[in-house]
Amino acid sequence: MNAIEIYKRRRKYAQMCPPYKKQYAFVGVGNHSLNNLYPVLDYFHVPLKYIVSSSRQTADKLNASAWNCPATTDFDRVLDDPLIGGVFISTHPGSHYHLIKKALERRKNVFVEKPPCQTLAELQDLISLQQATKSHVLVGLQKRYAPATVILKRNLKDVRHYTLHYRTGACPGQNPVFDLFIHPVDFITYLFGKGKIRSLLCNSDTLFVHVQHDSHIIGSIELSTGYSWQQAEERLTAVGKDAVYQLNGFSELLHIKKPKTLLSYPMDKVTRFIPETKILFNQNTFLPEFHHNNLYVHGFYSELKTFIHACENDDFKANVSGLASLTATYELLQAL
Repeated sequence: MNAIEIYKRRRKYAQMCPPYKKQYAFVGVGNHSLNNLYPVLDYFHVPLKYIVSSSRQTADKLNASAWNCPATTDFDRVLDDPLIGGVFISTHPGSHYHLIKKALERRKNVFVEKPPCQTLAELQDLISLQQATKSHVLVGLQKRYAPATVILKRNLKDVRHYTLHYRTGACPGQNPVFDLFIHPVDFITYLFGKGKIRSLLCNSDTLFVHVQHDSHIIGSIELSTGYSWQQAEERLTAVGKDAVYQLNGFSELLHIKKPKTLLSYPMDKVTRFIPETKILFNQNTFLPEFHHNNLYVHGFYSELKTFIHACENDDFKANVSGLASLTATYELLQAL
């Protein structure tokens, strides 16, 4: 058997029989969990011991179905189980803060969908509790873990300013700032650091924001629910000294070379300039492989893998979305 065949066999066996030392519980049975989180956990063969629902009817329905672990409404009983090494929380955003507090008080590690809480004061309270209990929280801001984000953050140099357009349809019954706009606001603080709002204009469904970061980078942001969900758009253009980076919905990242200047004069006005665009990342929709699946491209795969690996090895160094790292994000959100 050659080296390639040995590698393929080991990779296959590792995927078939992952060596888990701990068990896990999941709180929430909503559409986001069913469509985006449970499929990834199933792909990893994560040993879920409990599913927790606030509805007795939902729990009974799950217990009567083909799901492999029991459902319950008793979260306290789950937290008292010493075999539970981590808890996934993805339920109504307004309940996240209290559920995280309960889990941290029992010294459980937590993965929680965004937003973990509704105010900066609540965030600071959770940070203090986490430090006191020496437990860990990974917040599901999956864009931080998207492969295009990893590449972009590694390549960003000499960025001077950026524009970000975040356009969706209406979101009735939700708080658009903390439930929706948290994603783009967190994304720019993760990339460019802490910042302050210098101007803010708004109408019924759109915010136009100018941000000045401590790094002296200036940003212009459009946050809107006045478009369509069928044609939702998220596009970042970051302008540096020698290049422009363009991120199109996390499925494509481009590096566009800028023409040179001489004593501030644009040389492409006097000499021929051949535009050069490099594709730093591109989702391949032709190959049916997991690494080109939307769940991977948008970061769900990597964020959940990071949490599971951290719990199994008691090592959270790879956690780039801990509670403390969200302070700058919440300061901006609270100013909107």
